[in-house]
Amino acid sequence: MVPAEASSLLATWQNRTGLATSLDPGPRPFHDRPWPVLDADRFARALLERIEDPGLVGRAPVGTVDQFVDNTDALTRPEVFGALVPQACPPRSPRKVTYDPRHGPILR
Repeated sequence: MVPAEASSLLATWQNRTGLATSLDPGPRPFHDRPWPVLDADRFARALLERIEDPGLVGRAPVGTVDQFVDNTDALTRPEVFGALVPQACPPRSPRKVTYDPRHGPILR
């Protein structure tokens, strides 16, 4: 199985969960490169649009830098871009976790 087929399979499974609007799971071209990609950002956006918890709506997604940055220098030379982190990701105020019997843990 080639990567494009594997990602299409995962996209099909994601569609079956019903957690977000179903999207075309087929691979698509990526610039002028010779291999197709899923363009998984579409699936992430569809999932984010379905979040209803007021404590989560509008919050920035959590992940690694390469999910937010498409720049080889930023990904391979962290000493150059490390100074940007405090401006891009200011510290959050302390949060409290409560437990709701119907919904489980809730971050407040």
